[in-house]
Amino acid sequence: MAGADRISELHDSILTRILSYLTTKEAVRTGILSKRWRNLWASVPVLDIHFAPCENGECPEKFVKFIDIVLTSRQVQLLDRFRLVHKKKSLFAYYNLPLKRWIYHVAQQCPRVLSIFLQRLFYCKEIPDLIFTCLSLEEIEFQVPNYEWHRTLNPTLVTLPHLRKLNLGHVRMKVDFMDKLLLGCPSLEELEL
Repeated sequence: MAGADRISELHDSILTRILSYLTTKEAVRTGILSKRWRNLWASVPVLDIHFAPCENGECPEKFVKFIDIVLTSRQVQLLDRFRLVHKKKSLFAYYNLPLKRWIYHVAQQCPRVLSIFLQRLFYCKEIPDLIFTCLSLEEIEFQVPNYEWHRTLNPTLVTLPHLRKLNLGHVRMKVDFMDKLLLGCPSLEELEL
């Protein structure tokens, strides 16, 4: 039968698995294919968000709005992976990202992997303590060059019983943070600072 849309006939679990290999932006774009695809992206257990500033007229405000919409529109309770990437130097580095709000949203969905790679965050005043008490996390990668971590990376509590891999780039920390980390992460196999 010529012209049949066999892919759309696949079960939702297969389609969301396919969409999980795309970036979140690409997955959202598949919604224009047909009614069948319109909200399928909201069930994908992976959020992979990349931002290149001012490409195609995109500005920081649009980026923030996009992430807010994606996080509040998700139809899946559990999130396997959350990845946020912004690696290019630009004026975007001076924009105040609502990182704390995003991480709060993500943590409620019990992610297994949290990866954040941002060029700079001059106006993000603190890294949310919630990162260090999200019981489901097995891997954390947090890279923010040129950020004054010593002012903010000192959570009151570290409870990550399943954490196996921790990569904190460009970190300055207080001595007691390392003690909390070692006590609160009994499954830790790989630590990179």
